[in-house]
Amino acid sequence: MLLTGIAYTFLVLLVFCLGLRFSFFFSGMETGFYRASVLRLAIDAQDGNQKAAAMLSFLQHPARFVTTILVGNNLSNYVVTWAVGLGTSLAILNPSDVLDVVITLCFAPVVFVFGELLPKMLFFRAPLVLLEKNFFWFQFCYWLFFPITWPLVKLTQLFQKVSGISEVLFWGNYDENRLYYLLGKGHQEGVLTPIQDQLVHGIFEHIATDVRGVMVPLEHVTGVDENATREEVVAFSQRTGKVVIPVRKAGSKSDWFAYYQAAEVTVSPRPMHRLLHVMPTVTTETTRLDALQLMRHHHASIARVAEKGKLTGLVHTRLLIEQLFRETKPQLAGAPIFQSTPPA
Repeated sequence: MLLTGIAYTFLVLLVFCLGLRFSFFFSGMETGFYRASVLRLAIDAQDGNQKAAAMLSFLQHPARFVTTILVGNNLSNYVVTWAVGLGTSLAILNPSDVLDVVITLCFAPVVFVFGELLPKMLFFRAPLVLLEKNFFWFQFCYWLFFPITWPLVKLTQLFQKVSGISEVLFWGNYDENRLYYLLGKGHQEGVLTPIQDQLVHGIFEHIATDVRGVMVPLEHVTGVDENATREEVVAFSQRTGKVVIPVRKAGSKSDWFAYYQAAEVTVSPRPMHRLLHVMPTVTTETTRLDALQLMRHHHASIARVAEKGKLTGLVHTRLLIEQLFRETKPQLAGAPIFQSTPPA
């Protein structure tokens, strides 16, 4: 008889601990899903991470994980309450309803701290790590509860259809303002380092800006004639400190067409005309990124800037690159990551 009582007590404690553990799991997963970085998951999913893709799928269809968590939380609360009731009947013969309520209230702080507060704090601090660690069991519960959650999901979709509110989706295509919003969170989410974040913002700032703001006007260009001797080029470089020296046609003051690299002129024994680098030409309407791409394609350090076929200035690769890394403060639109409709 004593052994039966001990076994019964052990069973009650086991059921109570299982209910508390289920409450810990579902409460934590709920906070983890709401705290998870959608941007981080999207990048991992594109890299082939199947678990990240599955978690992203739940975030794209929130009714699925919400109903699973609701069913799991209710089930765990029922198990805990049932265990407390069994323990009460074991300790006290014929307990009254009032006593059952009082004992249940006495256990409420334990359930609240270890089944609600603690898991939410842990998942709040490390959502992705804990989500990934526990996601297999969440998927198991999702399919286990599917016969119950499927009608709830369909009912939710019916209400959405009647009310005209479509299911919240995560869209992978963004306009510029929304990308600014995401990139502004990049360092915080561990996606971008500070220098990467600065570079990407620089790219977006200059993606539609023409080269006129960074070109050297024709009247400010200094260099040498194409018939200048090696000694004259070296002396000009030493005097001005330039390592890339523009070259103009002989007898012209503004027909810049090529450039010398000071280091090549100094150390190379080749004839001077073999050391000339012909400049590519861009128009004043060319964007800075397009100009930089063209110059990198031609391995050019300087390019000519022309307007209606007339030379107006020169643009340097170094200046274009410096502009990309210049600190910028873009105006964020504050658009949410989740959209009820696709971005226009």
